[in-house]
Amino acid sequence: MSIDFQQPLQLDEPEQPAFDPISAVLSDALRELIYTGATNSARSLQTDIGISEVGTECARQLAYKIAGTPPVNLDADPMPSIIGTGFHLHMEKIFRQLDPRRWLIETPVAYRGVRGTADLFDRRRRLLIDWKSTSKAKINRLRKTEPPQQAQVQIQIYAAAMAELGETVERCALAYVPRDGKLDDLWVWSAVPDRSIADTWIDRLEALHDHLAQGATPADITPTPGLLCGYCAHHAPTSTDPTRACLGRNL
Repeated sequence: MSIDFQQPLQLDEPEQPAFDPISAVLSDALRELIYTGATNSARSLQTDIGISEVGTECARQLAYKIAGTPPVNLDADPMPSIIGTGFHLHMEKIFRQLDPRRWLIETPVAYRGVRGTADLFDRRRRLLIDWKSTSKAKINRLRKTEPPQQAQVQIQIYAAAMAELGETVERCALAYVPRDGKLDDLWVWSAVPDRSIADTWIDRLEALHDHLAQGATPADITPTPGLLCGYCAHHAPTSTDPTRACLGRNL
């Protein structure tokens, strides 16, 4: 057979792709398996409030988790979390190839009983870094404002926790990397460690624990409605029982 290497080989395309039931079934099966695996990961099943959650603006959202209230919103797309986890794993692999005396990677930490994992600490520069994977559009918005409160609180608690391990942290940073952009689109926000921020928010968490221990329910906690309500595990637009689910506003 003679082949003309000057012309690329191409499959003949049908005028209109035919519906393929096997492909449709496979798509549904894979979606279900990925969803099930993601929602049953150790991180998804964690019941204690972790460092990354302390700065959550809505106190009622935290109260549901503290009270052990079963989640009702099971429609959240796991893909952003999966992609973020994959990026963390790749960064761990990259930095483990470098000087292990300089870099502390995926370090388990705790501050005042609240646990978490610090992504990356540079002992030479005394710099603490937390990776954030998001969209390029969001990074462009953050450049004009600043990172969300929850992320700022998170990195400050990590800094306090690293200090508890005996490390000197002079700067803490949130490194935003685009899921849909280039490396040039990476953007970093940084701040000086401020233990008072960590203590203020953990004081709030402890007060919430005490309030619930004294007989209060999540329904007694005023919610803070916002754009992220739809991602809350306890959000239900038709809920009539705020002890089990939230409308995103006071009933």
